[in-house]
Amino acid sequence: MIFPQMMRPRVSAMPTGARYWRLIITKTAGATDYVSVSEWQLYSSGVVVSQSKSITANKPSYAALTPNNIVDGETYFNSSASRWMVPVTNLPVTATIDLAGSFSIERIVLIGNTSVNALRVPKAFQIESSQDGASWGLIADVANAGMTSGNGYTWELTL
Repeated sequence: MIFPQMMRPRVSAMPTGARYWRLIITKTAGATDYVSVSEWQLYSSGVVVSQSKSITANKPSYAALTPNNIVDGETYFNSSASRWMVPVTNLPVTATIDLAGSFSIERIVLIGNTSVNALRVPKAFQIESSQDGASWGLIADVANAGMTSGNGYTWELTL
């Protein structure tokens, strides 16, 4: 994906081969109640390796809309049931995926959820990776994800 200058993420030279990956959401696109994500995909050799993997969050989700929903393979950005939703008062919030093995990630896709309010999509976030779950390296620091109806509320990065 070609990013306009203001939307380009800061990308580090951190190796992309890692077992643990985390998404740290710091800001919504303007919503004051919740941030909502439909899917988070990590690709290795053209295959989504994050689907159905173990995922945890460091803060409570809203009701049954847990982080497990963002690795379930349901990619529709307007799904009201298959999403992870967190109160804005809990930001920043972190979701960590354990891939159960080291994978060289070549592409990252994050799909915001707009089932109730398009302003609930993540606007600012970081993506980090780790071999051991203790020492983390920055992969991308996104200040303006630019998720809109024009791109299906999707943010993508090819590494």
